[in-house]
Amino acid sequence: MAISDMVLPPITVAQKSNDDYSLKVAAGLPGFGMVLAGLLRAMGDDYGALVFPDGRDTGQGSAEIDISVLDVSFAEGRQFDLAVAGAE
Repeated sequence: MAISDMVLPPITVAQKSNDDYSLKVAAGLPGFGMVLAGLLRAMGDDYGALVFPDGRDTGQGSAEIDISVLDVSFAEGRQFDLAVAGAE
């Protein structure tokens, strides 16, 4: 996704325990925190990890996402390439 004039809000991540993290999205782009929670869930699926991101809006466009990594080897990760085969 390329949007040249899009300014993303600051994001901070803190590890709460071995398998639990907290991600905070500063105000600036309403709804971005919930989009980010969905992206994290999809990335977990792609890499074969069982991840549960629980996002909530904290007001004025900011959000907090609690991330629980339940199983890093839940399934085999999907195979994918960042480039099309044969493209130069």
